[in-house]
Amino acid sequence: MSAESFTTPTNTPVLMPKLGQAMTEGTVLQWHRRDGERVEQGQLLLTIETDKATFDIEAPASGVVHILVPEG
Repeated sequence: MSAESFTTPTNTPVLMPKLGQAMTEGTVLQWHRRDGERVEQGQLLLTIETDKATFDIEAPASGVVHILVPEG
């Protein structure tokens, strides 16, 4: 096989979005996918909580979930 036929997986980190000027931290309230589970771009991935509201975060890309930050 040629080198062109191989593809290497890429990681797409999901970073805590800054949801307001004064936001300095947030909490992972709930993961809607398990570690190792496949997710498609646009599917609900997690819910975060700030001092003012909760927000649902969608998967920015399709792939396999690797959870590095637990709930809470």
